[in-house]
Amino acid sequence: MATLEEIQKDLAEVKELLGLVKRERPRRLLQTEQARLETECQTLQVKKSSLSSSDESKHSSQSHVPGTFTVKLTSYGWDQSENFVKIYASLQGVQKISAENVIVEFKERSVNLLVTNLAGKNHSLNIIDLLHPIDPARSSKKVKADMVLVLCRKKQISTWQYLTSAEHKAQDKPTPKYDDTVDPGEGLMDMMRKLYEEGDDDMKRTISKAWVESRDKQARGEF
Repeated sequence: MATLEEIQKDLAEVKELLGLVKRERPRRLLQTEQARLETECQTLQVKKSSLSSSDESKHSSQSHVPGTFTVKLTSYGWDQSENFVKIYASLQGVQKISAENVIVEFKERSVNLLVTNLAGKNHSLNIIDLLHPIDPARSSKKVKADMVLVLCRKKQISTWQYLTSAEHKAQDKPTPKYDDTVDPGEGLMDMMRKLYEEGDDDMKRTISKAWVESRDKQARGEF
């Protein structure tokens, strides 16, 4: 089974390809692959969160409730001061549950927030590859009204332009230039072949079907 890092790299590449594709059919194929990879990422991140918090969970009778499921938090805010990077996770009613149910794991380049048994669900926020190192021992959390504030102590005083290295790379990456000497259809087919070679059985069946439909339309002169 692919590792979380490998799947995240695949996902980043699919997103990059989505920005280049113009036609609707390959766009749908890539969107399907993107959704599948995002689901795999979420599943692996939840497993990682559960393992990393297992020791702390033993000290709380409410930290895990059989039958509950974990949802991934996809939106959050962040800010900074001279000494801290502050991450804001909005969770309605979080102040009403036990403080032991709000678990934050700090590592030098990542933060993992797990809130258990809130409105019958667990909630996970995993931020990896922080732009700069933090000091886990001096980092902390605060539970406020409908929000968890995660305070990441900067290892060195500096101004962060981005929260993660991925955001930095995405902003700094040059926009691909269109090469009018290359047949666009040929480049697209190369991309589809790559997806076919590296995809699972479902992805291969989907791409094969698209190729057949494309050839049929070309034969009928519909392109």
